[in-house]
Amino acid sequence: EDGQVTLGTIFAITGAVSGYGTPQENAIKMAIDEINEDGGVLDGKEIELVNYDYTSVDTEAAQLATRLATQDNVDAILGADTSGSSKTALQSASKHEVPTLSPSASADNYTVASGEKVEEWGWRVAFPDSYQGGALAQFAQQDLQAKKVAILMDNSSDYSIGLVNFFEDTFSGEVVAKENFTAGQTDFNATLTSLNELDFDVLLVTGYYEEGGPIVRQAREIGLDQPILAPDGFGNQALIDLAGPENLNDVYYTTQFTALNENPLVNEFVKNYTERFGSEPD
Repeated sequence: EDGQVTLGTIFAITGAVSGYGTPQENAIKMAIDEINEDGGVLDGKEIELVNYDYTSVDTEAAQLATRLATQDNVDAILGADTSGSSKTALQSASKHEVPTLSPSASADNYTVASGEKVEEWGWRVAFPDSYQGGALAQFAQQDLQAKKVAILMDNSSDYSIGLVNFFEDTFSGEVVAKENFTAGQTDFNATLTSLNELDFDVLLVTGYYEEGGPIVRQAREIGLDQPILAPDGFGNQALIDLAGPENLNDVYYTTQFTALNENPLVNEFVKNYTERFGSEPD
């Protein structure tokens, strides 16, 4: 209809990565209400929202993008959250020429596909992994004075593999070991025990909070007390619950956002979000 703009969202509201999808969908709902109350967009058009939960299953994100594009006829799609789900959603949306913006996809190849072809319909808000991988290496060297690093990576994840590559491109010290884990794994003791016998200054864990929390807990429980470094996949309240606060000393991760930011706009956002949803935005 001429009188309104329709946006669709695809986020993980349930499943393994719902810790990302839920606050993002919440914040979008809040922003749209504020914009509509303020007179809408494009000379007074209201924004209408159609929300879908892709249940943390990437193929589901692709199907929902098709549905938003062909049945709901949205003007643009916001989502998904992880790089994998965002890429599958974008592939579907691109076929129907619907602009798609992911708040948190960080894989470099989300906006630039294979063969350096720019994804014409894909947009992102987050920093790319090349940037955060380099920043992690810089932090390891300059702030933690690390000469030797051990790496624990999810070898089934583009996100995890990409981050390790970008880290290694920047880190001038030695990588003494690279061990793998898989999504959904809960017991990391064997791998951590073998790593604990090696000489290194920092452990880099490239993955999400679901595995990150138990890795931190089990590492500290076996006496691996080196600093642990991680990407933005650790950025969730669930990390604290899974790892135990007492085990999170000397754990550092990159992040897109912190509620501790003292910018007045951030303060206002945190206040409004917390009042409306009963918890801080993460």
